[in-house]
Amino acid sequence: MPVRVYVIGERPTKPHPEQRLGEVFLTNCNADEPDDFDNIDYQSKRAGMIAYDETGQVLLHYFPVFVSLAEYNVVNKENKIGH
Repeated sequence: MPVRVYVIGERPTKPHPEQRLGEVFLTNCNADEPDDFDNIDYQSKRAGMIAYDETGQVLLHYFPVFVSLAEYNVVNKENKIGH
């Protein structure tokens, strides 16, 4: 059964299955491009195992990235102030 996964900015009705308490799903990274993950500037970033597209289908060669909600809120607030 497909899992509905949302990108940041949308209101999720269901969290990513690998999402832990106090985390948000940030993005999916290409497993063939290690720099994708390395270039994410969150100290709390964590790689998951199974990535899904917006319809809930498994994305081969991708993995989900999660960050702490607290850090995400701080960075998001700083970005809003800077603009």
